[in-house]
Amino acid sequence: MLKKLDTSPGKEWKTTYDKFKTSGELKNVDEVQAAKITEGVAQEIAKNPSKWRYITTAAEITLGATLMVLIAVGFQSMIE
Repeated sequence: MLKKLDTSPGKEWKTTYDKFKTSGELKNVDEVQAAKITEGVAQEIAKNPSKWRYITTAAEITLGATLMVLIAVGFQSMIE
């Protein structure tokens, strides 16, 4: 099913964690807590991936609508 989270130095998870830690976004979260949260989220996604498909679709529709509005505003400002 899911592989164990690899938190060794040089891995993507570790470098991302270090980046957030140095930026101050994870002030009160240690590495063990962050690993548990990450594993928990991964397990939920693995249980029911279809929910995430809808979130992705909604994000794509929102992005498309935003771009369309920006293009329309650009055309309108060029016409005036």
